Amino acid sequence: MTYRAAPVTQRDGSSLENSNCRYASIATGIDYHTLGKTKSTGKKMRDYSNDPSGGSWSADGVRAWENGYDMKLGVDDGETWDDAVDMLHEGRLVHLEVWSAQTGGPCCTSACGHVMAVAPESRQNSNGDWEWLVADPWCKPPKWVWWRASRLRSGAEEWADRCGFRSAQGGGPRDIRDLHRERLAVIVKELMGRWTPDRPLKEKDDDYEPSLWLQGGATGGAPILFTHTKAQTGVQDVAINTSANDPVTSSRRVALSEGTDFFSDAALTRKLADLSNDRVVPLLGTAVGEDGRAVVINTSHPYSDGEARPTIVYVRESALGAITHED
Repeated sequence: MTYRAAPVTQRDGSSLENSNCRYASIATGIDYHTLGKTKSTGKKMRDYSNDPSGGSWSADGVRAWENGYDMKLGVDDGETWDDAVDMLHEGRLVHLEVWSAQTGGPCCTSACGHVMAVAPESRQNSNGDWEWLVADPWCKPPKWVWWRASRLRSGAEEWADRCGFRSAQGGGPRDIRDLHRERLAVIVKELMGRWTPDRPLKEKDDDYEPSLWLQGGATGGAPILFTHTKAQTGVQDVAINTSANDPVTSSRRVALSEGTDFFSDAALTRKLADLSNDRVVPLLGTAVGEDGRAVVINTSHPYSDGEARPTIVYVRESALGAITHED
């Protein structure tokens, strides 16, 4: 259970909005990193980076956080998808670099390098596919969207592989992990600046050849590019989607009346909505040290896609009606 930051769009009307995907993503990240105490925008992050135009790379993001907010952004260039998943499971928000045409959205589908914020919230959809919660900065208005892990992975691996292909074209190593940081910076910034969501790579001009990793002929994980925040797992209670196939439940059931307020946090400070009808729902128990009582209801309110799902939310103790037990 962790804090959900506000998503930030890069399409804010600033002069470099089409190139500010990294900066908008790390603006979402700094909100998460500080649990909402620090808010920013893509334009502000660009200004703090001292990067006046064009494409960016991880060190520009590091500089933006340090110059603007005296905070440290973690860099994981050359690590693998499994490493990124480990970071997410630790409760860190990840800024993932992808080839958008391969990731296929949520909002940017252009043939270009792109950076998106991935929250440490996952679920298994009705088809059994794992999804992560993503804030694509190309979305306007900004929003969180559930996106398949397999698509995020393939987009991340292809983007880094295209950077390796560009290195090989210039006589350098195919594996970006063998590149000096200075050379990697040149390549990432060049390709990020060459193709953007509004100026994508045209298919007729694409000479890219996938490496053995992407063809399935090499062992070990393919390298990807990403940065991360600090871990925030367990610091705050929020509403949690439970798998529709195997939902969290309880043998105790409680009656709740129409109009009952329900909240996303155990301290009952963030109201989601009130019940539209009387219900008997699973009662999970008392939140330690807080006033909320955890129950499971079917609701769409915490989710940007409007889909109703079994969700852990919190109600006042005074709202609890008759409690029954099921064998």
